[in-house]
Amino acid sequence: MDLRIVADNFKKELELSKSGKKTSLPFIRHRISSEPIVKDGETFQVIVIGGTIFRKALVKKDDKNIVIVEKEEKYQPAFKNKNDFDKFIEKEISAKVANVALNFAYPLKPVFKNGKLDGVLISGTKENVFDDLVGEEVGAEVEKMILKTRKQEIKVSVANDTICLLLAGLTRFSWEELAGGVIGTGMNFAFFLNEDEIVNLESGNFDKFPRTPEAQIIDSYSTNKGKGIFEKEVAGAYLYKHFNLINEAKAFNTPSLRSTQELDQIAQQNGTKEAEVAKSLLSNSASLVAAQIAGIMEFQKKDLTFVVEGSLFWLANGYRAQVKKTLDEICPKYKAKFVKIADSTILGAAKLIA
Repeated sequence: MDLRIVADNFKKELELSKSGKKTSLPFIRHRISSEPIVKDGETFQVIVIGGTIFRKALVKKDDKNIVIVEKEEKYQPAFKNKNDFDKFIEKEISAKVANVALNFAYPLKPVFKNGKLDGVLISGTKENVFDDLVGEEVGAEVEKMILKTRKQEIKVSVANDTICLLLAGLTRFSWEELAGGVIGTGMNFAFFLNEDEIVNLESGNFDKFPRTPEAQIIDSYSTNKGKGIFEKEVAGAYLYKHFNLINEAKAFNTPSLRSTQELDQIAQQNGTKEAEVAKSLLSNSASLVAAQIAGIMEFQKKDLTFVVEGSLFWLANGYRAQVKKTLDEICPKYKAKFVKIADSTILGAAKLIA
């Protein structure tokens, strides 16, 4: 596989998408408020919905800094419909705040009006189907519900998890040098087009690269066949399934894996055929991810600092080293720096309005 060609293809897709051409990259543009919505010294709330764990925090804006005053975590229930969601979030929104920033990790079509970012829910995922919230502006619906149930007026700004991850970088870096990436169970990238505009690439949909037979089989049995082609090749949700298919074909007699964490453990057992396969799968993933990173830097024509979330990137043995090695080989002109920011889900949502 020629990774230089993959990086070039990704860069071309970015250029075409930016000019309005239809490509494999949705290239979803988001406007963010050029002026803070919350006042200096104001306490507001951040709510994070979308994963197994629900998070909320009271946050205070202190000049240019964001201070987490208190935070709480607990398991998140499934939301079958809007009523389930309303009942849950009504209990979680503080009666003491006028502004709420919602990190909402579901497919959203961004809407910018009245000086704040909201999002129309495109669909739910897995158990969270959100019947009768699909097609509605999430923040506006929460505002109406709180006004009706409590007679409390609030403003709710909304963005998805990849956008919030990128915005978390603003707590330490300037927008000009930032990109954001999820490289874990799923994968995606986002970056700034200018100071007030962010693009969510949904780059797991990229399809201009050589596909393995295993990824094609996985896609053929998928409920979203033909979508997320790149993600099915590289992300943690699928890599162990690649191994299981190879394991069956080569009759290794290794028990089927249940996670990519188990795949990483096998990769560290040197001297076995299974370990070589596991290493190859992780190396292929890291190399392809590096090709997207290279394409982003070449599209932006500069070095970039990537705020990254995902255990695959940070914890899988040798993964980061392979990403860096591939970047040195195929993109020597630009340098990527990778950082992890504590409480990024909270801080990133906070930057929507602070």
